Amino acid sequence: MRGLRTSIPEDGPVDRDNVYTELVLRIRQGDEVARDRLAACVRGPLQAYVYRITMRDDLTQDIVQESMLEMLKILGKLNEADRFWPWLCKIAMNKVRNHYRIQGRRKRAVISKANIERSMDASRGELENLVAEEFKQIVRSALDMLQPRHRAVLSMRCYENMSYAQIASIMEASELNVRLMFYRGKRQLERHLSRHGFGRGALLSALVVFGKMTAPDSAAAAGISVAPSMVEVGAVASAIGLLTTKAAVVSLAAAGIMTAGAIMTVGPSGTAEMPIVSQSTEAVSATANPKVSASYEHWHYFPEGAGGPVMTRLVQVDDKGHSSCQWLENDSGSYRYETGSGIVHVANHRSYNEDFSVRRLPTDRYDLTAFLNEIEGRDVLAGRLAGQRGSMLVVTSGDNMARGRLVRDYDVLQEEHFKYSWPGSARNVDERDEMHVQGYCGFTVSGELGGHKVEGTGCLPLYHGVSRLRPARVSLKVGGVGLIDNGSAAYVVEGDGQVRGTYAGGTFLRGLSRPWMGLHTLDTVRRDAAEQKSGFATYPVEGGRKAQVVLKTGADEIVYSIDMRRDVIESIAVRGGLNRQERGRLDFAYSADANGGEEAFVMGSTGGGDREFDGLWVVELARNGDLRRLVNE
Repeated sequence: MRGLRTSIPEDGPVDRDNVYTELVLRIRQGDEVARDRLAACVRGPLQAYVYRITMRDDLTQDIVQESMLEMLKILGKLNEADRFWPWLCKIAMNKVRNHYRIQGRRKRAVISKANIERSMDASRGELENLVAEEFKQIVRSALDMLQPRHRAVLSMRCYENMSYAQIASIMEASELNVRLMFYRGKRQLERHLSRHGFGRGALLSALVVFGKMTAPDSAAAAGISVAPSMVEVGAVASAIGLLTTKAAVVSLAAAGIMTAGAIMTVGPSGTAEMPIVSQSTEAVSATANPKVSASYEHWHYFPEGAGGPVMTRLVQVDDKGHSSCQWLENDSGSYRYETGSGIVHVANHRSYNEDFSVRRLPTDRYDLTAFLNEIEGRDVLAGRLAGQRGSMLVVTSGDNMARGRLVRDYDVLQEEHFKYSWPGSARNVDERDEMHVQGYCGFTVSGELGGHKVEGTGCLPLYHGVSRLRPARVSLKVGGVGLIDNGSAAYVVEGDGQVRGTYAGGTFLRGLSRPWMGLHTLDTVRRDAAEQKSGFATYPVEGGRKAQVVLKTGADEIVYSIDMRRDVIESIAVRGGLNRQERGRLDFAYSADANGGEEAFVMGSTGGGDREFDGLWVVELARNGDLRRLVNE
């Protein structure tokens, strides 16, 4: 590569860094000669570093010039002299970022033999003895195809000998995210070489050749080498990196390969002809919720194992293998990114399927999947991860829950690949109400059901991260019986305060909104009903802003009215008779205040119960008019 020569011997990064450190210290003492000397010394290595990222001579010259001017301007702000080179690399990296952010997208340079010849320096004669000209062209074109950020990580790792932690600091990313970028760049380079007949063993040779081609001078070129250990990224990054490749997405429908020694297999499923929606859902399309489509890659993360909360990322993959994150729902919020407008919407509600079908999970049991298939008239394949313990990340394609890839016992919530790195130019639009900004709310229940007056209060965490500090709880008075559930245990209490039954925590939260578990209330209610083999139908209301879920309970219907935007239940009504008249109703009200009445949820030393109640208390009360099963079971 053309550029100024440096008088620093390029014997390795340690010697070079020592020279830089000495010059910086001399500059701090007022040595102007040292300032000029430092500028002359860094120009060549900096030019090589930037060129390996941009692959353009003109852009490289501009960024090097701007970086050196800023270096001289703010050198006094550098606190640690021995950190000079990473500090300068970060300045240059920010210049590169700004360029591509303004440009919008990278314009690939035209590859030609003449370009390659112009990019060679005086060490060309030595390189002719190393590899054939054809291989150089292949290497040059392969590196040019990489994204600038992937080239940046490859460059810092292979030619600057930086650790992943150092690169992460410069890139302002997590270490795992940097490892993933290196992995993806390496894989793309390997694929390009393989298309030209070179095996995986050619990777190191290609990196060495590129390093020599772009070195600032012959001495630096002679010292270029890349050890095999420098291209290793670690087992976890390799596993997660494999999940996001185009080949992996395609293979999800063909093979159940797991990274943890487990294989998800296919189970049979039943079908039926009953539609789930009896009126048009055209208006629902405007909600921008994901469609049920094989073009979607679904990430499901279960931090507490199957049956626990689920965090999701839904990525749409086009026919060229390019992907963009549409929905991200982690432990602290719900986000939707619009690629066209470049806006990240921070929403109140979790995502739901555009056609109002029930969201499926790879941890669903076969009987649950079969029942939902019968209700919806679909043929979704069941997963086989039900009952699995420990954290799990499962990636599936489309609606096929039986095939996927799995990473176990790794907290992906801490990593940027799950948080998703939207473009720096993306604009956040916060659409949350007060209680969703707060992350939790209080609620009250009032009405009449089964001939009994019902009143109560509770706390509703809206995100999994908040639920650890403010767990979900509900305290209801139904006639002369109290139902208390503090998340750890559930109790049936007589009017005199005597505990008549203890149940597993969450018993009386079933059939209610549970957003901290990671699914929209629409899906929570229907999946709770399906667990009890209760048939249901779903109807969009008010253009999809609301929905009704109608449960069949013998001669009666239980009608849930759900606010789709706030992701909560508005009311539960019982209808019966020939005219389907309303025979009972519960109304829910929500507010940001959730501090009152906490003593109602404390039951002294009674402890948690292990009794299971096979049903939903709302259904039981509506069907039988009392709660005898809960008391006498």
